[in-house]
Amino acid sequence: MKIVESLENLRNLEKAGVLRLVLLLSAKEMSIIELRKFLGQYALYSAIETLKKLGLIEDTREEIFPRRRLLKLTQKGRKIALLIKQINDILEKEH
Repeated sequence: MKIVESLENLRNLEKAGVLRLVLLLSAKEMSIIELRKFLGQYALYSAIETLKKLGLIEDTREEIFPRRRLLKLTQKGRKIALLIKQINDILEKEH
């Protein structure tokens, strides 16, 4: 992968809320309403679009009423979440 492409991928991960959303979804599938408790509306929708573009999340609709929109990590997203957790663990041990 070229350096410019690598930088673009990292730039996408730097966007507001993206890393938080990955970590939140690493615990479980969540609805948009649940995620709004942790991120502002603009940051949430921006992060969702970024993560979908990177292939890290997928969304579905529930089959039963009220047919909430549910988000979950893809296999690639789960790998990224694991790496983020490992980085966080290292940072916590340093303090």
